[in-house]
Amino acid sequence: MKHLESVNMEVYVTRERICSISGAEIDFLKDKVSQTERKRIRLCAHKHLEDKLHEMFIVLSKETYIRPHKHVNRIESLHVIEGRARAVFFDEMGSIIQVIPLGDLSSELQFYCRIDEAVYHTILVDSEYFVFHESVEGPFCKSNTVFSAWAPDESDCMLHQEYICNLNKAVHSFR
Repeated sequence: MKHLESVNMEVYVTRERICSISGAEIDFLKDKVSQTERKRIRLCAHKHLEDKLHEMFIVLSKETYIRPHKHVNRIESLHVIEGRARAVFFDEMGSIIQVIPLGDLSSELQFYCRIDEAVYHTILVDSEYFVFHESVEGPFCKSNTVFSAWAPDESDCMLHQEYICNLNKAVHSFR
């Protein structure tokens, strides 16, 4: 396995001049994700926050809550490596406008999703782990991420668990 530098409990980076990722690095992330507070972890292939292209290998667990958010002036895409999830998209008021079932190539579900405009979205993880490669325009600017006012903050565990439960029911009945 490659040398990975820990930025914090949720973020690792490789400083290699030519970056390549194998199953060993993904297994390393899967082993570590349960130790993170927010049940998510990533390996950044880009070197710096100022880079024009950010590429990350992200592992989410079934317990992960991602507060619905949108990115202003940023295009992002994800390519599923392992697991199943649903990408849920919302209008400005929090009503579901689209649900995309995601899985790896062998699942016959959608394995790729690109978001070209600022639209609220989240991911509901259906498998033990959901592993994907995400590409986002850089440089990273925290103020370009807008969190919804209608969904609970990630720090409120009780509220976000209730929100996920209700969202799963709404997604199940969404057509």
